[in-house]
Amino acid sequence: MAIFTATHDDISHEAGQVRSTGASIFAQVRRALEVRRQRKALLGLDERMLADVGLSKADVYREVSRPFMDLPGRQPRSSW
Repeated sequence: MAIFTATHDDISHEAGQVRSTGASIFAQVRRALEVRRQRKALLGLDERMLADVGLSKADVYREVSRPFMDLPGRQPRSSW
């Protein structure tokens, strides 16, 4: 029978990892909500405004149809 002994430092380190992972997930969800708000705002722009920023209606529809957690700059995961 193995006896597990953990020091206070071990437990604190593990708790810190869980806390940082939770904060990371929370930050990703917050960012995804902000990106969703921005994508919806694109729908409110007319053709002239879109042309000013170099986008077409097709670009907007493609962007708005992306999945919730498909964020700009994020590499897609093949296991999803």
